[in-house]
Amino acid sequence: MGPCLFDRNREAQDLKHLRGTEIIEIPQKAGNLRLRFDFWNFHCNPTAEDRTFEHPEPPFNRLFIFFGRGGEVVTGGKCFRLRPETFYLLPEGQPFVATYFAGGSLLYVHFHLADRTLHRVFAGQRGILELHSPPLVALFAEQRESPWNPELQNAVVGTVVRMLTPEMRSALRERAGLAEEFGPLFSLLEETPAAQVRISELADASGMTPGALSKRFQRRFGIPLKEFISNRILQQARQMLAGSSVPVTDAARQLGYRDPHYFHRFFLARAGCTPQEFRKRGKQE
Repeated sequence: MGPCLFDRNREAQDLKHLRGTEIIEIPQKAGNLRLRFDFWNFHCNPTAEDRTFEHPEPPFNRLFIFFGRGGEVVTGGKCFRLRPETFYLLPEGQPFVATYFAGGSLLYVHFHLADRTLHRVFAGQRGILELHSPPLVALFAEQRESPWNPELQNAVVGTVVRMLTPEMRSALRERAGLAEEFGPLFSLLEETPAAQVRISELADASGMTPGALSKRFQRRFGIPLKEFISNRILQQARQMLAGSSVPVTDAARQLGYRDPHYFHRFFLARAGCTPQEFRKRGKQE
């Protein structure tokens, strides 16, 4: 077995290459759960020799499946032996060490999954989720030599949804209730260019004063409304810069900035680098 390798640099690179985005709705008795998938990387790697990687703080969820031979993952002080032709999901932010056995192939997809309120579905989860589904395995086996495509994207969505535990679905229903409680606010957020959102307009749509809306939002979500709006702008900006080749000035205008210099200052303050540096770093890594 070779030395243990750190995967932090490759993870940073993967976060700068958005493969696709999909909005789905899961039917529920009390109303549909609306979720957003962001797909960051996909690959199928053959393993010629045993290799071990340490992942200190993964910034995304990993869905993966082995063909031929499997592997093992050590996380939370436990060692999990991973079988071939079984789906596994490692939640984001969970440190782990993975060993891939020689003679196998590893197919993996990195993704984010969030609800309408930007809450990450798997954030804070520990352990490994598992799913055995021969029809889905056959589909992934057919697609493992293919580039990323809509059929594969749909298969990933279906697999991940089937891996949601009852506890996760319960938490999602609770969050969906919050989204419904603030329905006019979220509808206006989704209809308005991110940088043009004004708390006064959100308050008018909600039938409240700006002060009352801000206090109620922070009480219910645990985050100031202004910070939530800024987080939303930064999320959209990163995805736009990573997932397209549009000029930074055009990206700024699509986000709602009339003056690109305001976007530059906002991004530098929130991300710690300029939009140009963010994109350049992704191309170099």
